[in-house]
Amino acid sequence: DINAQFEQLRSRFPTPEAFQEQLTKSGQTVEKIRADIQSYLRQQNWVQDQVKDAPKASDADAEEFFTKNPDQFKKPEQVRASHILISVPADANEAQVGEKKKAAESIAVRVKGGEAFDKLASELSEDPSAKQNAGDLNFFSREQMVPEFSEAAFAMKKGDISEPVKSQFGFHIIQVTDRKEAETMTLESVKPRLLAFLNQRMRDSQVEKVIKELREKADVKVNLP
Repeated sequence: DINAQFEQLRSRFPTPEAFQEQLTKSGQTVEKIRADIQSYLRQQNWVQDQVKDAPKASDADAEEFFTKNPDQFKKPEQVRASHILISVPADANEAQVGEKKKAAESIAVRVKGGEAFDKLASELSEDPSAKQNAGDLNFFSREQMVPEFSEAAFAMKKGDISEPVKSQFGFHIIQVTDRKEAETMTLESVKPRLLAFLNQRMRDSQVEKVIKELREKADVKVNLP
């Protein structure tokens, strides 16, 4: 177990030399790291042994939680959209903003004229992620985007392409590629995850109880002046 944890830690570094360099910088040694891992694993194993008989959530518990917390099982309306961003610096003057707007309008004309949105996004968008996702933002709810972007996207139909939309980041050309209406999840669809959540909550409660009992029994002496 110690070896597995140690190798997982070491694998975060590109080379053994980089790992050793970080140890030196932080004043650590391999022996000290392994000792810390051993101590941590002992604690974790002991705690798990203490709560191995913790009660498990039942279907009735899941149904009760589902009934009492309806808002947690509502999926809001979502839109899937792609965008091309022409960024505008925060300190841009009026003339610079105008030039950026013209550039965005020119791209919008090209897209509406039939050029592939994803191709233009990869080539022209100034969103850093555009090279990887070709402008695709996947599904999002209203709260996940800045207000100006959400207001425009959620007012559009699937397949629509917007005129440039101004936000704090610059000008966006938006293409809505899909929509999902708001819905309420069913108990059956969420039951596995809900039971896992309730079981973890019960286990955490048992862990807190064990720690509280340890503290109450502990004979703590303070030797500070």
